[in-house]
Amino acid sequence: MTALGDLSPLRTPRPIPPQVASERAPESAHGPASSLQTALRSNSDLSRVGDSDRLRKTIRDGKAIAFVGAGTSGSVFPSWSSLIGRLCVACRVRGPDAQVTAARMLDLAEECLRADPAAFESAVVREFDFLPSNPPPVLGKLASLPFRAFLTINFDRLIEFSLSRSNKTKTSQVYPNLWAADLTRVGVFHLHGVVHDGKADNIVLAKGDFEKAYSSALTQKRLALSPPT
Repeated sequence: MTALGDLSPLRTPRPIPPQVASERAPESAHGPASSLQTALRSNSDLSRVGDSDRLRKTIRDGKAIAFVGAGTSGSVFPSWSSLIGRLCVACRVRGPDAQVTAARMLDLAEECLRADPAAFESAVVREFDFLPSNPPPVLGKLASLPFRAFLTINFDRLIEFSLSRSNKTKTSQVYPNLWAADLTRVGVFHLHGVVHDGKADNIVLAKGDFEKAYSSALTQKRLALSPPT
């Protein structure tokens, strides 16, 4: 989980700099929830990311943005490697070897998408289009904090679900309709798309998806400009 700092620079839209603090939830026997608690309570654990008092104040004042990655929902949804393996089965593509690089995983996802687009989407929807009866505790803790907005690369809607359980209503915005100026008012940004209501909405998973999403022209347009009126 990453907390980004004061949003006042976004009054004049510009690319968003990662600042103030970064706390990654490690894979451990204690899980990401205890990691988050430790990060918020211990000066020593936050020493590498700056002044812990400033971080706490930034969060309390509603000026922080949380970046939420796959570690928060790993107990519910498949890992990247597991997802690629299941896509290969669904699309009848030869699966990854035991030792596979990240680049190869992107290539395999692209092969699956081209081999059978319908099976590809169905498999992604099958894996992510559901909500558990109880979301991971770490998400409940994040939802209870007064973050201004949430940025996530996850396909699921567990953040929204956790927010609703905390009696909070947040508007969702999904790639490619992402604008830096909206961070002052929009609740949840799905940077890599989202799966909901039986469909995969603009997910970024295959090699071509990443190339399109992170091309310099599109990225700068989304980050530097306000949404059209």
